[in-house]
Amino acid sequence: MREAELLELIVAKHNELEEYHSMDVSSSLVKLLEEEIKELETIFATNDTKRLELRIFLDTCDENKKAPAKLG
Repeated sequence: MREAELLELIVAKHNELEEYHSMDVSSSLVKLLEEEIKELETIFATNDTKRLELRIFLDTCDENKKAPAKLG
């Protein structure tokens, strides 16, 4: 993931956080998203490529876990 993509993701997460605030989402979900934003901002600020790679891997695993299994 390049710097521009990481910045886009950070902006998207900030927009999502604003939506959460306007929709009065539970405080635990807001806190979780705030922590995710902090992590992304830290990765960007420190240019921590290993941490970013680990995050991408874990996000991919999470997406695969959510996807329905294909039959056949």
